[in-house]
Amino acid sequence: MNKRKTKSERKFTALAKTGYDHTLKQDIFVKYRFNNIDNFLQFIQKKHNPLYINIYDRIGVNAGKLRYTWGRTKGLQQAY
Repeated sequence: MNKRKTKSERKFTALAKTGYDHTLKQDIFVKYRFNNIDNFLQFIQKKHNPLYINIYDRIGVNAGKLRYTWGRTKGLQQAY
């Protein structure tokens, strides 16, 4: 009997502002889902050089609520 492996649900979702498109006059945002915050921050800083990042819970009692914020100057902070 073949059992199909499924991906485990990711713990966090992040929305990051990565820039501004002058031709469309709109901000550019990217969205990622992940489990490890430290690995994600290293990845996104290398790939996109974001201005700020909002990190939300995806599972549990606090699903959909803002958990952490990250900014270029202040770093990672817990949301209130």
